[in-house]
Amino acid sequence: MALLHLFNPENDLALAANIANYTPPRAAQRLSQAGAALPLWYGSEGDMLLCYGVPARWYDSVCEAFGLGVGLYPHSPDGLNLEPAPWGWSLSARKTFLDDGLPQSSLPSDAQLEAMRALSHRRTALMLAADLDAAGIKGIASPGVEVADPVKLADMLADQGPLVLKMPWSSSGRGVIDTRSTAKERALKFGIDSIRRQGSVIVEPAHDRVIDFAKLYECRGGKCFEIGTSVFVTDCRGAYIGNLLADEGERRRRVAQKTDISLLDAVTEALRLSIERRIAPHYSGVLGVDMLADARRVLDPCVEVNLRRTMGYAANRVADRYLAQGMTGIFKVQPRKAGDLAQMLPPAIEGGRLTAGILHLVPENPYFSIFAQVGDKGVEA
Repeated sequence: MALLHLFNPENDLALAANIANYTPPRAAQRLSQAGAALPLWYGSEGDMLLCYGVPARWYDSVCEAFGLGVGLYPHSPDGLNLEPAPWGWSLSARKTFLDDGLPQSSLPSDAQLEAMRALSHRRTALMLAADLDAAGIKGIASPGVEVADPVKLADMLADQGPLVLKMPWSSSGRGVIDTRSTAKERALKFGIDSIRRQGSVIVEPAHDRVIDFAKLYECRGGKCFEIGTSVFVTDCRGAYIGNLLADEGERRRRVAQKTDISLLDAVTEALRLSIERRIAPHYSGVLGVDMLADARRVLDPCVEVNLRRTMGYAANRVADRYLAQGMTGIFKVQPRKAGDLAQMLPPAIEGGRLTAGILHLVPENPYFSIFAQVGDKGVEA
């Protein structure tokens, strides 16, 4: 069945709020508006896009240049047989589809949404890590723990080495505190606030990370399928700046430089089986399991579980479909600055493939640039 795509990157925040009439912060609203057309690049022939205000000239030009086959939804379901496919599911996402006329019968029930919300909690990463241990996977980093007692949290902060604290539901790096860069008093306050607001806080050992990446999976029909490797691009301080654009062979090569690829392959399959057992009965769609390797080449295979599409997934689809063979680049999402478009090299396109320059993946807007950059510096993972 063809899909009806919705770009709702604020969904992690909507899960935390857990209300249908959710209003995201202004920055999240602006990213949602700016990136509304992004599913054109990862959707399939015959799919449709739920959005408003895509400029016809821009849409026609990219469809012609790259052979895109995702249509624009006419805001009426009459005569259409479409499966709703948001970036992520929540009460808020379901309401968006309902408001645009989709029948209740085509959307998840309250019970289904609650099951997906529960699986979007950061304890799912701990659960999958426990499954890896039960499967006999050795040589990986120790997982974190979920803490609901402020006294226990204070003891851990006082007695243990560098830690990372995470709120159970949060978005795009927010809701995370690292005690190497944050005073422990502030970390304790953050953790107590997380316990008060969301019932617990996740506490993990801090790593001297040298590469961040993810394994991507898709659940459908109660089964789980591994669909590739996503590599994050970071700056000299380790801060995330984008995703590597490259074919799967190159993405795996980058990871193999930093950790044992045979161990990763064993982890990947063990995770697939765990996801198929624990998640696939309740969820259909793309998900990502964030990982890292540290300076000792030790693999942490369950940093995060994102029960939704990810920017890494979008980057991989762009690379696999529209990047010229043998090329590498970077997929970036960044706030707009005055004059930045004028300074960007125009794209060079041959046979529907990007060979050089910068391809804007969404129409020009005042808020965010989302683009694929090829043939310039800053693309090393």
